[in-house]
Amino acid sequence: MKKKITILLTTLLLLTSCSNLQPNNIKAIDELRDAIKESETYGASTIKATTINELKKIVNLYSMNTKWFKDKELNNIIYGKINDTKKYEITSLCSKNNCATFKIHKKDYIFEDYSFEKSEKNNNKIFITNDKIDDEIKLIKSNYDITIDENGTATFTETRVVNINKGTEGVNPLSGLEDSKIKVLSASMDGKEYLIIDNWNRNATLEEKAYKASIYKPNEHENDIVFGISEYGEHTYKITYQIKDLILKLKDSDAFYWQFAVPGNTVVYNNTTIKISIPNKFTDNIDYGIYGKDDTIDKIKDNSLYITTNGPLSLEQYLIVLIKFPKNTFKTNNKIDKKFNQVYN
Repeated sequence: MKKKITILLTTLLLLTSCSNLQPNNIKAIDELRDAIKESETYGASTIKATTINELKKIVNLYSMNTKWFKDKELNNIIYGKINDTKKYEITSLCSKNNCATFKIHKKDYIFEDYSFEKSEKNNNKIFITNDKIDDEIKLIKSNYDITIDENGTATFTETRVVNINKGTEGVNPLSGLEDSKIKVLSASMDGKEYLIIDNWNRNATLEEKAYKASIYKPNEHENDIVFGISEYGEHTYKITYQIKDLILKLKDSDAFYWQFAVPGNTVVYNNTTIKISIPNKFTDNIDYGIYGKDDTIDKIKDNSLYITTNGPLSLEQYLIVLIKFPKNTFKTNNKIDKKFNQVYN
């Protein structure tokens, strides 16, 4: 049975309702839009519990009788989708049985309609995460956008949303790479560009490392991408780096092999999305596997493979992506005297 609560707004309310929304309300609407857009792209996304609470406030602003999902339902998987992207942006959050629909004017953030209705399509999952900061470092979300060119060189754009309250630097350790194969192209925090420097002083202060990024070599087998935390609190860090000849040239095929998370991390990967793009379309003779987390969501569209971890990775879990391409797909110089099955095993 369909249960629907519709709120009719007068012209005066349409003109003045924007002023009723607080900055936190507007931020919550933007976060909902971002989560649903991401879920449509990758198949899944996350939204913070505090964001859900802000969305509740918006609902209650217009109808004191409107009921949200029961708390026990918030522990289950919910779903999201965009129903219309022309004049209005309509977004939905659904439990197992019901959907809550927001109809929000794109420009003015005017809340126009709210309803519960039966959920029939449960695609594009969105997970509610507990964003209470119990630890000094919390990785809220991470995204990898990887583009591989015809020479087998990969350009990574990594975006992390992190709440951090200790330390002076962020570290992305990369093992098994030669010095000449990796280069940091750009870095930023909340859109403010970093200065890329040649020599990194690990003993420098928080202020001395602020808005700087580099490569630091702790040993002969590892090259760390390092960047200044700059300011404590929740921030979005974006780093673009290039790895030459990342594609392996094997005896019987070409291969992409990359470990995105390793066991023993000091932070939990709350939600990880990955996009891997190649010059040509993914075809039936291109095989791939995702290892370390059983319930990942993946899909192929044209030239890209999209992956999401379908929830958090524990400290003990790892995440590896392995793709097998036909031999000589790429003009890579990274020759390995092994067959694909040897790399796989």
